[in-house]
Amino acid sequence: MNMKNVLIITYYWPPAGGIAVQRITKFCKHLTEFGWRPIILTVRNGNYESIDNSLIDDIVHIENVYHAYSIEPHIFYNKIGSLIKTTKKDSRSPSIKHPKRSKYATFADYIRLNLFIPDSRIGWLHNAYRCGQKIIKTHKPDLIFSTAPPYTPHLIAMKLHKHSGIPWIADFRDPWVESTLYNTVKRLGLVKAINRRLERKVVSNATALTFTGPKLRDHYINDSKYDFSKKAHVITNGYDTQDIPETITSTSGRFYITYFGSLYTRRFHPAFFQTLSQLIKTNQELSNNLCLRFIGNVDTEIKSTLSSIIPNNNLKFDNYIPYKNAIKRLYAPQLLLLIIDKVPFNDNITLGKVFDYLPTGNPIIGIGPTKGDTALIIQSTKTGKVFDYNDQQSIEKYIIEKYNRWKEGNLHSSPCNLSTFHRINLTKHLADIFDRTTKPFL
Repeated sequence: MNMKNVLIITYYWPPAGGIAVQRITKFCKHLTEFGWRPIILTVRNGNYESIDNSLIDDIVHIENVYHAYSIEPHIFYNKIGSLIKTTKKDSRSPSIKHPKRSKYATFADYIRLNLFIPDSRIGWLHNAYRCGQKIIKTHKPDLIFSTAPPYTPHLIAMKLHKHSGIPWIADFRDPWVESTLYNTVKRLGLVKAINRRLERKVVSNATALTFTGPKLRDHYINDSKYDFSKKAHVITNGYDTQDIPETITSTSGRFYITYFGSLYTRRFHPAFFQTLSQLIKTNQELSNNLCLRFIGNVDTEIKSTLSSIIPNNNLKFDNYIPYKNAIKRLYAPQLLLLIIDKVPFNDNITLGKVFDYLPTGNPIIGIGPTKGDTALIIQSTKTGKVFDYNDQQSIEKYIIEKYNRWKEGNLHSSPCNLSTFHRINLTKHLADIFDRTTKPFL
């Protein structure tokens, strides 16, 4: 096979943990099977929310990984964030209020989102660009592929594309200006305008574009003055059959409702947890068996809020654990919880964790837009249901229905149409786009 080289620019790379890393590592795991050799350009001193060395197993075969030093303002930002203080909740309160973010956290976000454009990783731009030039000179890649967020990798790739003439694909996991991560506080009008201009430059200059969902792709197509639909492609996230455990971890005879991943205040919605709290109070049998479990990083304010209205016996918090250990826990019979941020354009959010949930055979209960990208995936695979944020009556009915099925030992089901989301099939689709993008006279 005549192997081609692709220069992949990504801020997140093992040992960083999280969904953003897995998207790239899983592509890299299979790209060589389709004639593409990955060459990685990543950060030397990345500031990561979590560390997960288990993800290294997927990319041990990659010989060329280059690291460029970054000036990281997150050191200062984290010091401000560490001043976050929690307030005691009144345990006698019968209702849940949305936890408020500390003024320190809000101030830190205001600095980060208004001082650094397009994001706080901009200190990586200069060194990464110089490193990219050396990579191009040494390896002569046939294609450049950058993934975001953060969006600085797109600016690096655009400079390399312009100066080398090498075709470039920009991968969007989230929208740029409308990103939930970049709108936790009000941003100055000038800052948003500059970001919008950069966003449109990237979209117009890239040879091709990939998006994690159809609504995200359509959002960009509809926002543009030009028709670039022919160069816009959807490559969702997916799951790896090799990650499916051979043995299932026991749930100790309890009915778990499990949330997997990070949970922050912007993703916390009281109605679902208020419904659960009422069920525990009014249904003694359910209360004896149910446990709401979190596997991942949970905001301290949320922990405090939940602990005030859900008994300790019904609540369990597990800190972040390596992905391949965490995934094993999802296959025991349980109800799997998804929550989508209640923000503008949230119908184009495709949560990466949904693809970990799909092959388990466990039912999914989603809270968010009922016609969004995530809901459509769950609907098409017949793996669960997504409910509106305040549809408490339907949420309660669904929980009881799944609890009764769990008691009968009949909670698992057979998902449909999963082959679409196999990592190897997604990588083949991506490699096809690579091939078409690098053909002459595209």
